[in-house]
Order: sequence, then C-alpha cells, then structure tokens
Amino acid sequence: MFATHGLPATLVSDNGSNFISSEFQEFMKKNGIKHIKVAPYHPASNGLAERAVRIFKEGYEKMENGSVQTKLSRFLLSYRTTPHSTTGVPPAELLIKRRLHTQLNQLVPSVANRVRNKQSQQKATHDYHAKEREILEGQAVYAKDFRNKKA
Repeated sequence: MFATHGLPATLVSDNGSNFISSEFQEFMKKNGIKHIKVAPYHPASNGLAERAVRIFKEGYEKMENGSVQTKLSRFLLSYRTTPHSTTGVPPAELLIKRRLHTQLNQLVPSVANRVRNKQSQQKATHDYHAKEREILEGQAVYAKDFRNKKA
C-alpha cells in the first residue's frame, strides 16, 4: 500500500501484535509516520474504521447474487465512484485525478461526444455551403511558402 500511494503522515491502529512489534515501530520511526494506537476492545475509539466496516456490511447485504469476490468488487466500484457527502467528489477521483467510467455514464451524455457531434454538424454545414474550386491547367494561381520565415 505504501509503495503504491506513498507514506501516510499518521497511522491509526489497534494494539494488535503486528502493530506493536519492534520491527513495525522501527519502520514507523524511520519513515516519520506518527502511530496512534487506540484502546483495545473499545471500537468507539476508532470511529472512522468502525463506520467504514458498517458501510461495507450494509452495502454487501444489499447485493443479491454473485460470489463473495464479485460482491466485494461491485461494492468497491460503487463506493469509489459515488460522490462523498463532505467533498462532493468520488474518492477515486480524489486519488487518481480522473473520473472512473461506470454504467451510469452511458445514461449521461459525455462532453467529448457532444463536442464531436457539434463539430461534425459544423463541418457538414460548411461543406454544404462551400464552393468547390476547379483549377485548370495553365491557370494563374498564387502560393505562399511558409517554410522559410525570415523575421
């Protein structure tokens, strides 16, 4: 996780043996990560984690069919692409700086498609009104060479 997303400023964990080992403590110290340990067997002291677990359980229970892996993948995609109530932006967009494509995007016309269609219409209108020029052999034409510009 750290290799992909970088080191956190703070890490909150319980007092599990893997979080209080000397190796882990040394890793935290070497990397300048503040380690906050919550009280054991007291879930209320780590409210954010407990809320995340609750959101997952509620979302998972609403899904009707599919394997555990399929349900987990669907939940994560849904959660990561739904705008957050505080930021108004989906978590995935904050993390990777781009909007993830979902089935819902097929219902909402994209700006790129709208621009492409409009440009296509403009070209068709221009081509309809444009005169086709016919240059005959021996006819005088004017040309300008843009390659050698002397300022």
